[in-house]
Amino acid sequence: VSLAWRDRGAGSFLGLSLDPRLSSISPDGSSATASPIDLSTVSGPSGIDYRSDTDEVLIIERQPPIDATTGTRIPRAQVFDAATGAPHGPIRLEPGASLPLRGRTIAFAPWAVQLASHYRHGSPDPGLDAIVFIHNLDGTLATSFNLRPFGFTRIDAINALPDTQELAITVRDISDHARLVLTELNGTPHRSLRLDGLTISDIAAVTSGPFAGSLAATEAQPSFLERLALP
Repeated sequence: VSLAWRDRGAGSFLGLSLDPRLSSISPDGSSATASPIDLSTVSGPSGIDYRSDTDEVLIIERQPPIDATTGTRIPRAQVFDAATGAPHGPIRLEPGASLPLRGRTIAFAPWAVQLASHYRHGSPDPGLDAIVFIHNLDGTLATSFNLRPFGFTRIDAINALPDTQELAITVRDISDHARLVLTELNGTPHRSLRLDGLTISDIAAVTSGPFAGSLAATEAQPSFLERLALP
């Protein structure tokens, strides 16, 4: 359900399954081993990304625990050492939207050292479902932008493309077609591509190894790992 690329050593994918399980997957997808990260400490792992400068895995929670002060669920991402699995603590995310919120996916943008994410309420919300939130590393809100004025009604996943310094956002348009939208971190749109015939759960930019510069995608139920080339 979520995919990231870890660039240490020969490089490998990190894959989150619905079970949930977190696995390290070889660059060609031929083998996988269990990650040392203990997901039992994560409240509903929903999306992952990798921070290369610190060799850390970021995991956003779908249903974070109820906050003792506010009595509601505040979005949270957990941070782990990718090599040892040691927990490095949570990041409390502050999107400024009405609570409770469910975290969906998370992306680390290394060129800005910021996080991009999106959220849902318990039911469809036209005022929330197409908004991208940009957070500082302490979880505070840097900015946000809404893709609905461009005809997109729902965000499915957000990823960062370090080579081009773009966000790659899988969305649904007003005709319920799946699309991949490329934007700047401030929301300036670059282009939109139809994803006909694909049921992509998540994508990852490969930044090292023999496939460096390519994009990989995962499709769920049953799972596939495939490579994409942007026209």
